Amino acid sequence: MNTMRCAIYARYSSELQRDTSIDDQVRNCRDLAEKKGWVVLDEHTYVDEKKSGATVFGRVGLSKLLDAASQDRRSFEYVLIDDTSRLSRDMGETSRLIKQLQFWGVQIYFVTQRIDTKEKQARLSVGFNSIFDDQTRADIADKTLRGMRGQAIRGYNAGGRLYGYSYEKVLDPSGAIDRKTGQTKVMGTRILIDDDQASIVRELYGLFVDGLSVREITHLLNEKGYLPPYNASQLKRGKGKPSWLPGTVRSILKSAKYKGDWTFNKTGWITNPATGQRKRVPKPRSEWTANPQPELAIIDDATWEAVETKLAAGKRKTKQPTHRRRSRFLFSGMMRCHECGGSYVIVTGGDRPNPLFACGTNNHRGQAACSNNFKVRMLEIEDKILSDIQNDLLSPPVLTAIMEKVNRKLKARLKHLRENADSIVLEREELSKKAANIISAIEKGTASDMLMSRLTDIESRRSEIDRQQSLLNSKYDYDKLKVDKKWVDGWLDRLKELMETDISTARARLMALVGHFTLEPSMIDGVKYLRATSNAKIGGLLEVAVGKKGDLRLKTYWGAGLNCRPPDPQSGALTN
Repeated sequence: MNTMRCAIYARYSSELQRDTSIDDQVRNCRDLAEKKGWVVLDEHTYVDEKKSGATVFGRVGLSKLLDAASQDRRSFEYVLIDDTSRLSRDMGETSRLIKQLQFWGVQIYFVTQRIDTKEKQARLSVGFNSIFDDQTRADIADKTLRGMRGQAIRGYNAGGRLYGYSYEKVLDPSGAIDRKTGQTKVMGTRILIDDDQASIVRELYGLFVDGLSVREITHLLNEKGYLPPYNASQLKRGKGKPSWLPGTVRSILKSAKYKGDWTFNKTGWITNPATGQRKRVPKPRSEWTANPQPELAIIDDATWEAVETKLAAGKRKTKQPTHRRRSRFLFSGMMRCHECGGSYVIVTGGDRPNPLFACGTNNHRGQAACSNNFKVRMLEIEDKILSDIQNDLLSPPVLTAIMEKVNRKLKARLKHLRENADSIVLEREELSKKAANIISAIEKGTASDMLMSRLTDIESRRSEIDRQQSLLNSKYDYDKLKVDKKWVDGWLDRLKELMETDISTARARLMALVGHFTLEPSMIDGVKYLRATSNAKIGGLLEVAVGKKGDLRLKTYWGAGLNCRPPDPQSGALTN
């Protein structure tokens, strides 16, 4: 009897908002497996909660499933899914996922629709259901938009929250109960002016009319300690102290709602199928729903017109790039502020050979968000860091010490394996016997999740022993890894050549060696410096040290159990 090993995938979308949906789907899949005599592997149950079926991007459970299916020694032959819409509501995406899994030798069984992708007629059945799922998604979107438009016309919030306003639920005056929640029905959400936030909005508009730039206003708001919009989400993303951003200020200046114009459906969203990223796009005027609410105006018409005129004038002066330029500088994207963790960005001279870099948080949000206002020229960074790498990190004493540590560890590892060679052979024989007994039990129809789990563990351990035996039988001299001094001496020269021809490759090679580094203002003998600190990467150092022909050798060494810590952090000081 050939017992199929199965994984399960379940998903419910944000519009359902029902956790029990996952339990229902998993239960249906398990019932199907029990009827067929298939085995469901508990460790291969994957779920995505509150994730739309419109795209596969952002679905962690699905990503883990695909990763498990792609392994050379895959653990399952089938994926059980309640129905096609749980996999995707996009026709093309459903077809692509099925083909990808089949390429890896994994089939899908859609339980509710009784579709087995192994069968010849499955393509037609899946195609029909995918068309229905795709159309259902479009219908849901239309109904949602229609409902939001109705809420807007009735004067309720149609979605989202805007700084300067507060929101309160309006309950059904009849006391009718919502069957889904068991609570009194909510008719809508009333929008009210928040006096404290509204005063900040008026101040913001006034500052712009008085001639302050968006960045200057951002700095001022942060200095005054005004709590920014979305401060909770900033904290959740680990941004440290919440602060105003120039983009936030600019969006407030451009929102017509502050003058009482709450026109609905002026913009929509489209999703890039290649990246899953959403982009806001304007909609035709014919699709707009006029919704004037003068009682919600925070800004008077005269102030609004003055701000709109200034924004339009600034837009005409700004040259819009035709495409996004790639950075021309070696350390772009590698420098972090020691205080706030923000990136160092170009503040002046971006079109020149030696631009000035500074902490982006301080530059964009002001001293209140990050006190590090120290600036540095790119050539100073390049000259100092590259010099330190060549003279310190890649110096013969440092690389020799690393190699000695690596060789000691490898030699100890091989010695341990040789001393335990007999017990390793015996363990493998014992594991083989246990595996044979479990397989025999499964063939007799006594399969269980516990037996399958035990068999998986045995196979994993047996593969590890096979790898150890191959190392013992190899003639490779593991304890004599050497530094290719000639290759190391020329590494920096080759890096500098790449800086002239292929800056992206040069940056990638440097990242493999030192990763990101932080810049911290320091005082040395009364002079202000930036101290650069980075944790060198042992793998990157070894790749440089062993030379051009070291790729295969390094793979062999890593396979022997190499797991060294990197050397102590290398640091240097940069003057302003």
